[in-house]
Amino acid sequence: MKTPMIFFFLITLAFSANAQEATIEQLNQKIEQLENRVSILESIIANSNKKKSKQANVTAVAPKLQSWRKLKKNMTFDDVIDILGEPLRINSGGVTNWYYSKDISHSYVSFIRDLVYGWEEPE
Repeated sequence: MKTPMIFFFLITLAFSANAQEATIEQLNQKIEQLENRVSILESIIANSNKKKSKQANVTAVAPKLQSWRKLKKNMTFDDVIDILGEPLRINSGGVTNWYYSKDISHSYVSFIRDLVYGWEEPE
């Protein structure tokens, strides 16, 4: 009677050990995936901080008309920042508007699906 119980106990213990090893392997894989994602996010943040430090030296003066004339439809956010600099204000929704003046009736760029759709030059 003792032999079958001991045998049953050993089999249960073996299955338990295998299940734990599989769980540990899954956790190790998940850790590796998360470490890769963190590394990617850290590099994105580092690149973003580099751009911000370059732009921090720029004063909040509305861009000159000649800069506005360089805008083209379907430019990206980064393209517009390269030409006009950081906006004073951003309104998001179906259409995203970047304002370069306190007067929202002019000096703005409109984006649809993250691409320039249109703009209003300063007065």
